[in-house]
Parts: sequence; structure tokens; C-alpha cells
Amino acid sequence: MGHKHSSRIRKRIKRLKNNSGNQCEKCRGIYNKDTLQIHHQDGNWKNNEVLNLIVVCRKCHPIEDRKVKVAKCLKILEQERGVLSDQTLL
Repeated sequence: MGHKHSSRIRKRIKRLKNNSGNQCEKCRGIYNKDTLQIHHQDGNWKNNEVLNLIVVCRKCHPIEDRKVKVAKCLKILEQERGVLSDQTLL
């Protein structure tokens, strides 16, 4: 994806990767730190709060991105139908 982040956010991302033990938080595989990526759980790459960021491998990242998009689409459909449930979609 390669979004431009401020130096403060780059430091936060580096710290998350360093603390990950080189492990993807989804598949639990061990990878080279340089190949790990940061996934924004809410799908908003501008939301760089620590609780919104997880360390994932290149295989899991697009899967997690698709889950966010599907959840947003389902929520829109439910709202349009007036059946918005209280259940979390993710």
C-alpha cells in the first residue's frame, strides 16, 4: 500500500513490528521483520491509533482488507433494509 506517514507514525509502526516477534497476528507465521505489514483494522489508513493497528504478513494483509470491505458493505445493506443488528460483523 505504501501510504506516507509522519515520522511519529513511522516510529509507532517500527515499534509495533519490533515488538511483534516477527509474527503475523493472523496466521501466527514467523517472517522477516521487513516483510511484515501494518493492517488498519477499521480500514482507515489515517487512523493510526495503536489499538487499530496489527502486524500481518503479506499473505494475510489482503485477506484482512477484504474482510473490512465486506463488513462495511454488509452494514450498509442492513442499514438500507432497516435491519441493522447489534452484532459485530468482524
